[in-house]
Amino acid sequence: YLSTMGRHEEAIVEANRLLTLDPLPYVTRSVVINVYHYARQYEDAIEVGRRTIELDPEDARIYWEMAVNYEQLGQHGDAHQSRLAALRLSATPAEAIAVYDSLYRQLGPDAYPQWMFMRAGPQSCESAYGLVTAAWIHMRLGEKEKALDVLEEAYEKREGIMLTINADPKWDLLRGEPRFRNLLRRMNFPE
Repeated sequence: YLSTMGRHEEAIVEANRLLTLDPLPYVTRSVVINVYHYARQYEDAIEVGRRTIELDPEDARIYWEMAVNYEQLGQHGDAHQSRLAALRLSATPAEAIAVYDSLYRQLGPDAYPQWMFMRAGPQSCESAYGLVTAAWIHMRLGEKEKALDVLEEAYEKREGIMLTINADPKWDLLRGEPRFRNLLRRMNFPE
């Protein structure tokens, strides 16, 4: 709650208190990583991720979280390696991983949303991944209006993950858009 409302310093204090009270579970560490991520303290998020990997190197979820933080720092090679690890640990077919890896060599940081779009196949991204993730894919592919349309639909359908769009840096590409600001206003986020 604190992070999504932009109260990042308070959120960091509470997240670190949680980490001292219950340091081992993935959920605890994920909360801390996300609090740092929403506060745009990516190095701290990555450090918690590294310590989590030391405890459980076979948990794919942490590699996904590391990837988004590396990406925000512009460390696209590290983001790519984290995604590859996550895909392998998630039992993604080797052929699909090879396609993503090849796309990365061709497209660089734009490879992952392109790969997700391709993986959706004949069904829509919305059906394959859910509305909010589909909106992110469309945004990253340069389809801002489509991304905003899908976010509007997610809002209408009350998708829970919508609660993070105010704080999550991955939506920064849309923050200047009047429709996005209007959506945040309708969700009662502070301006």
